[in-house]
Amino acid sequence: MSKFIKYSLNFVAGLAMIIWSMWPLVGIGPIEIVKAATDNATVSSQPADYNTADIFRGTSMAFAMTVFGLRDTDGPDDTLDSVKVTVQGTATSAEIASLKVYQENGGNTTFDGVETLLGTQTTVNVGSATTILTSTTTLATSATLYYVVATLAGSGLTGGHNFRIDVPVDSLTVSGTTKPTTAFTGGRYATIDIGGGMMQLCVQEAMYIDATTVDVRFSKVVNSTAAQTTNKYTFGGGTISGNPTSATL
Repeated sequence: MSKFIKYSLNFVAGLAMIIWSMWPLVGIGPIEIVKAATDNATVSSQPADYNTADIFRGTSMAFAMTVFGLRDTDGPDDTLDSVKVTVQGTATSAEIASLKVYQENGGNTTFDGVETLLGTQTTVNVGSATTILTSTTTLATSATLYYVVATLAGSGLTGGHNFRIDVPVDSLTVSGTTKPTTAFTGGRYATIDIGGGMMQLCVQEAMYIDATTVDVRFSKVVNSTAAQTTNKYTFGGGTISGNPTSATL
């Protein structure tokens, strides 16, 4: 019996040496431990209207409609996978060229064109959910805003058509997990304004200030910080005199 045990031990030892010598050939190497996303991301601010009033937009113009906030409490190791929204209104799918999701990277609360584009959806449903797939950009550890931005088609628009953006319950997916969000019904509409191929604004009041300044009050909201100076407008007749009645943005 002792010889049998001895032979058995020698056999096991030899087999072990053979396996060890073949280690590089069979592709068995050191085990690498990869840290997985822990999904500790939280919704820092629930979906809401970005605009404080209804807005008017012309051909091919992009504008933020909805905003929400996220943060990764133990990251950064989690990513935003997708955002689900529902477009409601009289506008058609063909009139909305795309819906996009941007991540704020300027440290402020304003969609000013320096944000990071995370995803674009060019097939937009009206009356049913649209999912916007986003990139693998990791969430910040501090509360960060995300914007849902709409872009109108370059043609085929009907003036007066409008739409808002609703956000269904549990509409955000982070690292494969649905995050708890409350259902949100948009309270602000974007109305398509195609007069003259650009946005037409009626002047309600023009007040003379001095030889170089005229205070102009428009009938519609100018929802752009880039449109706050008079050199952004051309007035009827090419001059500010003669009681102008319209301006083109």
